[in-house]
Amino acid sequence: MSLPGKTLMTLLLLVPCGLATAHVGMENTTDVRIHADRMEIVTRTSYALAWGLLGGRAPAGADPAGADPAGADPAGQAAALPLLKEEAPRLLELTTPAGLLVPVRTDCVFEVQDDVAFTLVFPRPKEWPVTLRAGFTRLLGDVDQGRVSVFDHTDAGYRRDMEPFVVRPVSRRHPTASFSLEVPRVEVAAPATEAAPQGKRASRMWLLPVTLVAAALVFHLARRRQRSLPR
Repeated sequence: MSLPGKTLMTLLLLVPCGLATAHVGMENTTDVRIHADRMEIVTRTSYALAWGLLGGRAPAGADPAGADPAGADPAGQAAALPLLKEEAPRLLELTTPAGLLVPVRTDCVFEVQDDVAFTLVFPRPKEWPVTLRAGFTRLLGDVDQGRVSVFDHTDAGYRRDMEPFVVRPVSRRHPTASFSLEVPRVEVAAPATEAAPQGKRASRMWLLPVTLVAAALVFHLARRRQRSLPR
C-alpha cells in the first residue's frame, strides 16, 4: 500500500476513537423550558463532570479523566445515582428581583447517550429577569465551556423543534446567564391629528355667536341710518 493510502487508513481508524471519547471531557448543556405553570431545567453532563461533582464520593475506581470511567458501568451507576440526586438541587442557583427560586422537584437519570441528566422544576417566575448560576462551572478548565438555551413554551405547548430565544455560554470565569420574558412597555402617544378636529369644532362654536352679534350690529346701524335720512 502506498504512503498516502496508509495515511488515509490510519486517519479512518482514528475516527472511531475520537467518537468514543466524545463524552470524556467536561461537556455540559442546560435547556430551560418555560411553561405556563412551571419552569423545567435539564442539565446534561458527561460522566467525568458528574463524578467531579461527587468528589471523593465518586464510585470506587472511577477516573473522571479516563476514556472509560469505571462508574459508567451498571454497578457504578447504581452506587452514584442516589448521590447525584442529592447534588441536583445544588447544581443550579436561580434568582429574580424577588429573591432566590427554590425547586419544587429535582431528579437525576443516566441517559443512553452517555449523559448524566439533572432535572430541576421551579414555579414559573413572577418577576424578570431570571439569573441562572451554574455551580458546576468551578470544575471546568480554562478552555471548557457549556451552553444555556432558553425556550418559551407559554403559548406553544411542548415542541421539540422549537428554537431557543436565548442562548448563553457559561464557563468557569462566566458562570451566569440571564433571560427575561418581560416585554418592555412602550408609551403610545395619541396621534396629533386627533386633536385638530376638536380645535376646529371649538372655534366654530365661538364663531356662531360672534356672527350673530355682528349681524345684529349691522342691522341696528342700518336702521339708525335709515331713520336719520330726511323723508
